[in-house]
Amino acid sequence: MKKLVEWRVFLPTIAVLAAVAFGASYLLGFSFLPIFALTVAAVLVNGLLATLEDDLPGGFNNPDGTATPVYASRIPSVGKWVLSIALVAFAIVFVQSGLTGGNPSELPSVAGIAMACILSACSLFVRRTWLVVAALASGFGGIVISALTH
Repeated sequence: MKKLVEWRVFLPTIAVLAAVAFGASYLLGFSFLPIFALTVAAVLVNGLLATLEDDLPGGFNNPDGTATPVYASRIPSVGKWVLSIALVAFAIVFVQSGLTGGNPSELPSVAGIAMACILSACSLFVRRTWLVVAALASGFGGIVISALTH
């Protein structure tokens, strides 16, 4: 039976992560537990992404592309949806925080970056070059207008 956890690797890794989290919490002034949770989550996400990369065609576990697992073949479409939802959510949060910020000179940059997020999300599905150009132009344009009016 294969071990679920290799304790000789797991315990030193947790000790190093705890030391990193303690140092970061001391330097940044945040509490230890959220920073420790973020470091553990970052290591777990890194491991998942490394496993996914190894299972994709051309990866370490699948060099010739003949043994691609089912989950690895579905990742691009799931990733596209997750990224587009995250971009639209970021645009909503960004506009909401920009409108409640109270500084009217920041509104062009808030609107430009929010529009860039929405256009980027649309460009993931439509695949039109002009959407990517429009996203970049709206983001940079909003920042430039905001800088000129500041």
